[in-house]
Amino acid sequence: MGSTYSHMVFQPPTPPTYRVNEGGDLIFTRIRNGQAILGAPGIAKVHQIQTDSGSTIPIIVLNSSPTHSKSSLQQSNDSRDYVLLYSHGNGEDLALVASYTEQLALDLKMTVVCYDYTGYGCAQRLGNGEECSENQVYMDADAALSFCVNKMKVSLDRILIVGRSLGSGPSSYLASKNAVAGLILISPLASCVRIVVDFKFTAFFDMFANIDRMKYIACPVLLVHGRSDEVVPFRHSEMLERELQKRKRNQVYVQTLYLEDVGHNDMETVYQDMMHATYLEFINSLPNRNRQEPAPDKCCFR
Repeated sequence: MGSTYSHMVFQPPTPPTYRVNEGGDLIFTRIRNGQAILGAPGIAKVHQIQTDSGSTIPIIVLNSSPTHSKSSLQQSNDSRDYVLLYSHGNGEDLALVASYTEQLALDLKMTVVCYDYTGYGCAQRLGNGEECSENQVYMDADAALSFCVNKMKVSLDRILIVGRSLGSGPSSYLASKNAVAGLILISPLASCVRIVVDFKFTAFFDMFANIDRMKYIACPVLLVHGRSDEVVPFRHSEMLERELQKRKRNQVYVQTLYLEDVGHNDMETVYQDMMHATYLEFINSLPNRNRQEPAPDKCCFR
């Protein structure tokens, strides 16, 4: 059941929508008759990083200047001086989110870091044949955060964690165990099984049980969801919001942006300006919101 379940949960684009050349350039590809045709170089240099499992994943750094250097690891000189670590959704890889994350960097005037999960894009598979798993995604996220801290020299309290859809899993995981600046969850899931069945508890075989991590998150949180979401029902954000709001101790600031008449994949098409303006409002509030106790040293589960 585990392998079948994993294949149902993880849906990487096949074939990948990009390649990485010898110079480290991201090369966009287009699909013709099921084959990937190489296109023009992309917008960022690709850095290869290793995870604790031994897999290698690609990561890109997008600065806020429209003329940013593709090789630069320096963050923006903007007064906010935050770095945004973006975890993409299912059915996506680095090339498919590159244009959006570049626009995000320009609109927010901050550096955006984005990575692929093992088994997605050009991320190397594990030697034992395993491709994607929940624990592997968490190790990928750990490696991406470590890259920001150790390679880019950004302190945790200047890192904003952002996750869309499936990416809400690794993002909630990182925020539950690190004292980061803030967390933005876009179309997040309470858990995978709850998408299909409205369980009141977490089944032992469930994946990405974000709802159980909310009690460990100590940073401000912004929840964004379309009320007509046909993939991850809107009630998932409501469940996460209730979990955050019902805490008696170590209460956190929670902001919501619930959008009318949009689903899972058209929010940015209809509301991108509003969404990015709300992100800026949330980011600008962080110095005043981050007065709670730091996140716990560790979580009781991975």
